[in-house]
Amino acid sequence: MVFLLKIDSLCFNGDYVDRGAWGLETFLLLLAWKVFMPHRVFLLRGNHESKYCTSVYGFEKEVLTKYGDKAFLLPHQRDQKGRRRIVDCVSTPSPSRYLLVLWRNYLKLEDPSMTLGLSPNKERGIGLLWGPDCTEDFLKKFNLKLIIRSHEGPDAREKRSGFGGMDVGYTIDHVVESGKLITVFSAPDYPQFQATEERFKNKGAYIVLEPPNFDNPNFYSFEAITPRPQVNPYYDYVDVIDSDEELDLVAMVTTTPDGSRKLPT
Repeated sequence: MVFLLKIDSLCFNGDYVDRGAWGLETFLLLLAWKVFMPHRVFLLRGNHESKYCTSVYGFEKEVLTKYGDKAFLLPHQRDQKGRRRIVDCVSTPSPSRYLLVLWRNYLKLEDPSMTLGLSPNKERGIGLLWGPDCTEDFLKKFNLKLIIRSHEGPDAREKRSGFGGMDVGYTIDHVVESGKLITVFSAPDYPQFQATEERFKNKGAYIVLEPPNFDNPNFYSFEAITPRPQVNPYYDYVDVIDSDEELDLVAMVTTTPDGSRKLPT
């Protein structure tokens, strides 16, 4: 999911892998861009860039299928004193005790709503929905005019009342006094493996922000290239639950050897 911050700068909103056949190629391309243009390419971490999601929704199996589990490259990094160190690029950062309290009480904002205030996210089974008044409070508090988020594809939006579908790859969810809340989804014809009659045939989209009116975005929609190559899924898309947020995450909190509490990764 991508939007342009300014001319020749790219910002990707996360969820680069899972539920598809070319997550590895997509992610490697983005990493190559980041290495080549480190100050012009920005990669945000989505909820699918985690150990748990990639093990359930296909990316782990995709990597093992394409590369196997015997050969690997482990580049050694050194600190300023020349000592070797290994960086954990899989697990999510360890949470503070305050964040752990928030997770234990399901205080996690997931998706926007047309209902004022905060309300339970019944569709995902965990977390909270936030209303337009919350968007207004956030924009006003931080002196912002625009929020661009992702996370919801056409399958998720189909279950949401009061919101438009993701047919063209984006929706304007909240229009408040201080600005707007926009959802952009850049994967066309999603999800990939469902039968043709069950597909949403949605378009993907990206957003261009140009000076001086960065708060007035331009939307560009695009279709999937067809016919798509015949590929096999890397996860059980028939029986697997629709959303990783439907799990009992509190039950998955573990205790580390030093006695601290750790969220699932």
